[in-house]
Amino acid sequence: MTEDEIILTHILPCQPINLLLNKPALTVFQKEQFENYRRRRAAGEPLQYILGTCNFMGLELAVNPAVLIPRPETEQLVDAALKYFKGGRALDLGTGCGNIAIALAKFVPQSQIVSIDNSVQALEVARANARYHGVENRIEFIQADMAVSLRGAKRRSNDTILFDLIISNPPYIPTDQLRCLPRDVQNEPAIALDGGEDGLNFTGLL
Repeated sequence: MTEDEIILTHILPCQPINLLLNKPALTVFQKEQFENYRRRRAAGEPLQYILGTCNFMGLELAVNPAVLIPRPETEQLVDAALKYFKGGRALDLGTGCGNIAIALAKFVPQSQIVSIDNSVQALEVARANARYHGVENRIEFIQADMAVSLRGAKRRSNDTILFDLIISNPPYIPTDQLRCLPRDVQNEPAIALDGGEDGLNFTGLL
């Protein structure tokens, strides 16, 4: 679908096939809303922020400028984890909108997830998404620095397995490349993109 078609299915609301078969007409208010969304998109605002939602592994998640928009590459990360993680405790570092934690909780019923993020605003979004998908009782959201948390988990796990899975999609863009990113990506939270001078600030902790 084109972005205009995505916007129309959101505004009407309807399924994509209805745009072709029924050619629904917009009300005056809906036409104004459509043009407003198009103007915001032309100004560089990510479409997902405009609509307030995104799709991650078939799950509808709320997103706003406080969180990074989940990428298809992160779906591949979760797919890889699901091949090995069949239950137990998982640690999700830098949870953002909660997409990784919620997907694990939905697809692995015998799981408990600890999700960490340094942003209070991001955790509010993640908690709301967890409630929407009915997994809030199996995800513990904690406001903390994920680098500090990882050091602590590794230090305490000499003799005890604290987690069966540690998973993260950390910031990995070198600082001097942030200004070269597409305009819409530059509207996403820098804290979720900036990986330091070489992009490996977090990776070096693993």
